[in-house]
Amino acid sequence: MTAAMQLDYLAALVESVTGYAPLTPRRSRPVVEARALLAGILLSQGQSLTAVGDAIGWNHATVLYYRTMLDDALKYGTRPEMARNWAKLKNILDL
Repeated sequence: MTAAMQLDYLAALVESVTGYAPLTPRRSRPVVEARALLAGILLSQGQSLTAVGDAIGWNHATVLYYRTMLDDALKYGTRPEMARNWAKLKNILDL
C-alpha cells in the first residue's frame, strides 16, 4: 500500500469513528480533534513530526500541539470524547 493510500485509509477510518473528516482545512473543535487522532496514529507508526505534518497539510509545530492535546486527553481527561475515540481506533488498528 502506498503512503497516500495508507493516509486515505486512516483518514477514512478516523472519519468513520469520529464523524468528522480530519483532512478538511476547517478549524472547528471536532475536526481538529479528528486531525489530532490521525496525527497520533501516524506518530505511533514511527513517522516524524515533519513527515506527519507534510502528510496532513500542517507544519511540525501543529503536529506537536496535536500530540500534546492527545496526551492531555488521555492523561488528564481534558477531552473525554477524544479519549474514547482514541481507544476505539487503538482497538481497530491494534496500536
